[in-house]
Amino acid sequence: GEVDNFVENHFYRMALNLIGVMERSSVESLNDVTGIFSIMSDHMEPFN
Repeated sequence: GEVDNFVENHFYRMALNLIGVMERSSVESLNDVTGIFSIMSDHMEPFN
């Protein structure tokens, strides 16, 4: 539905922002981002 699309778009933009920040700071932090995303997708599962 529209809400699902909104949530997906929101997380997608947030993801791009996070990745952009991490790329500017350091490559090592990218591992943290990967961890954050697996946690986030675990939490998103019930919505699918």
